Amino acid sequence: MKLQCVQEALAEALGIVGRAVPARTTLPVLSNVLVEADTTDGLQVVASNLELTISHRLAAAVSEAGRTTVPARLLADYVALLDRGKQVSLKLPSSGTR
Repeated sequence: MKLQCVQEALAEALGIVGRAVPARTTLPVLSNVLVEADTTDGLQVVASNLELTISHRLAAAVSEAGRTTVPARLLADYVALLDRGKQVSLKLPSSGTR
């Protein structure tokens, strides 16, 4: 998966879906966010705690579609450190396309 988007939009999306990520969990995958990139629909970020699922779609220039999970806090903290107003380029290993 390979894409570009605006830093503020990605930070906002991670902040919104991050509300569903539990602070402590017995299922480690619930600490992750699902990142889905599609060449026509842009980027969708999803998080769940099994009772609540939050999804947020944002505009992104996707050159390679795919989806994967990423630790929510690690990604949110990293994106927050990037320059505001700049384009963010992400290249993540993908678990497949839809």
